[in-house]
Amino acid sequence: MVTTKILLRAAVAMLVLTAGTARAQTGPDAACANPNSALPPTLSGWAKAPVPMSTAHDVAEATRRPLPFGERIALKLDKTDSIKFAHQPGEQMPKQYIYSGMISVRLPKDGDYTVMISEANWVDVVQGGQLVVARQMGGRIACAKYGKKLEFPLKSGDAIVQFFGAPYETVDVLIAPAS
Repeated sequence: MVTTKILLRAAVAMLVLTAGTARAQTGPDAACANPNSALPPTLSGWAKAPVPMSTAHDVAEATRRPLPFGERIALKLDKTDSIKFAHQPGEQMPKQYIYSGMISVRLPKDGDYTVMISEANWVDVVQGGQLVVARQMGGRIACAKYGKKLEFPLKSGDAIVQFFGAPYETVDVLIAPAS
């Protein structure tokens, strides 16, 4: 009788362990085995290796070398006091967050565009000299690894994207049509 109870408990324990393993292989963690694999087609460039690019220090420099649209770039930032922003940032930055940067992007048509970054620093978009208010912030994509995703309503042509209040010297960036 004691042996039967021990065997029964061992069998139940094995079933629980087996069920837990099966659930782990098919549950949410299994889908994340390949990070960034569930990105919508317009944001698929985020899954590729970033292309290095250095920040512009003013609007003229930014517009001379626009960001590759739809590609992930590793933007090397610079000290905030070296950047002449298109629109002065309105947020107060903590003293230890000393890096900022600026790029331009050429938009093919009017519409909503996503700005994805690897960190959670501040992002402003300026078009026609005016600050553009983000239409949406957040909207996590399952298993995608990024710090912040914003959507902006933009017109065709050039736009300036400003990054400020960054604790690190490099931030990955992707700008593409919103999905």
